[in-house]
Amino acid sequence: MKKLVRKPNFNDLANKAAANCWRNQCWLSDKWRHASDKKVLAKIRMRNQNLDGHGRGYAEPTFRCPTDCKSGFYKVLDLLSRHDIYGLTAKELVQKTGAKSMSLTLRRLECAKLIDRTEHAGFAAISWRLSGFGWQFLSAIKQEFFI
Repeated sequence: MKKLVRKPNFNDLANKAAANCWRNQCWLSDKWRHASDKKVLAKIRMRNQNLDGHGRGYAEPTFRCPTDCKSGFYKVLDLLSRHDIYGLTAKELVQKTGAKSMSLTLRRLECAKLIDRTEHAGFAAISWRLSGFGWQFLSAIKQEFFI
C-alpha cells in the first residue's frame, strides 16, 4: 500500500516560518529554542493579542498576510527569486523597491529561514538568496493568493 504524502499548504508553511523566526531570535532562552511548533505558535498568538503583557505594540510576524508593499516579505522574496544566480545585496534591494530600509525585513526573513546570507570573500557586501524553504513558501503564496 502506498503512503500518500500531503503537499504542505500555505498555512503550514507560514506556521513553520513563524516558528523558525521566533526560535532564531537572539534574546530567547533555551526553553523556547527547543519548544514544539504548537507551543511557539500559541506564544506568538498571545504576544500579538497582547495577552502576555509583553506586546506593547510589537507584533511578531506570522507570515500569513503577504502584501505587495515596498518592504513587505512578498516583494523581497519575489525580487530575490528573479535574481537567484548571485542574489542581491541589501543596497540593491532598497534601490529596486524604493523602500528606506530593509534591515528588519531581511532579519526576519533570515530568522524564518526563508533566505540565506552569502558573504563574498574580499568584499564587504553580503548578498541574499532564497533558500529551499523560501522557494516552497513563495510558490505556496502564488498558489494561494492573487498578487
